[in-house]
Amino acid sequence: MWTLLGFNTGIELAQLALLSVVLPWLLLLARTRAYHAFRIGGALTAGVLASGWLLERTAGLPNPTGPAVAWMERHPLVLLIALAFAAIAARASESRSAPRDSTRTSGTEGSVSR
Repeated sequence: MWTLLGFNTGIELAQLALLSVVLPWLLLLARTRAYHAFRIGGALTAGVLASGWLLERTAGLPNPTGPAVAWMERHPLVLLIALAFAAIAARASESRSAPRDSTRTSGTEGSVSR
């Protein structure tokens, strides 16, 4: 019983650790126009990888996505750095291309004149 509890606690702590390093970059990316494409690409990637796993489990065929999954398992830091770079680049790109807002506050604080 205690062994199972310890194992499950370890798994949950590892998931929280992963979330704590990935979530800030995802939140930064979510504030950009690139996020929609990132979400679609991520969903498609997950679907392809899941299809490979399903094919392996149901048909007994070798998983065609196995080498890609194995590479990702061996290189999590590369994936994290790529995510961070993508988030920073997308945010910087939007900062450079965003037109300057010429509206100024007038009168009371927080009201915008249009």
